[in-house]
Amino acid sequence: MDCHGYHKNYKGKTLKGFYIEKTTKLNGNKLSKYIDVCLTETKNTNLFGTQALPIDTGIDVEKYQVHVYDGNDDEIHMISVANEQPYHGYDRIIRGIAETKQEKVFLHLVGKMNDDTRKLVTKLGIEKKVFLHGYQTGDELDRIYSQCNIGVGPLAPHRIGGKEGTGIKTKEYFAIGLPYFYAGQELLVPDDYPYVLKMQSDESPININAVVAFYNKIKNDSSMQENMREFAKEHYSWEKVFTKALHMIEIM
Repeated sequence: MDCHGYHKNYKGKTLKGFYIEKTTKLNGNKLSKYIDVCLTETKNTNLFGTQALPIDTGIDVEKYQVHVYDGNDDEIHMISVANEQPYHGYDRIIRGIAETKQEKVFLHLVGKMNDDTRKLVTKLGIEKKVFLHGYQTGDELDRIYSQCNIGVGPLAPHRIGGKEGTGIKTKEYFAIGLPYFYAGQELLVPDDYPYVLKMQSDESPININAVVAFYNKIKNDSSMQENMREFAKEHYSWEKVFTKALHMIEIM
């Protein structure tokens, strides 16, 4: 069974979330009657009274094209593609941009944004640095990606109980070879991995100077895209995920 979205500290923020939280606690331990293994996005090896196999989000690596940045080399354009949720923590990076003295740093948000986020951009007077593109797909999304040279992962997982893992988007960053930064905990990425920057998961503004220093350190690495893509093939491809799962079942 795919228990992918489960984490023990989950807190429902909506009526649906509250329902999920309570019914999971009520019924979760009954699952051992029906399943042999949980595939889970945590480091737990036992879940709901069954064996658990820690995995991360799987993707079809081959369907992604290697990223090519078409912008100015002396500018940093950050991108996040998602319909905004509390764990994205966009307010942290928006406040960081408003506070920094770095002039050539920009943020591109693609997807449905909350009204509070839109209002914060206006309140801080940084409309020329934060671009809200709305929902985009296909060629237009590809065009926006080509304007950006660093990805943004979730920045506030602590707001939903500290869920491990960073979701599918960061796996796509790996597949296309786009460096990124995030807050919280990656399941399979070492903290010292050269193309990924780990930030604190708290309420402070994102340190844009740290982001700039990180990017400047790696931007001329000609092997970056190839290395990140190989990492994705080794850790995030569905072939690898299910090879591990089937092997676990065989030895049970």
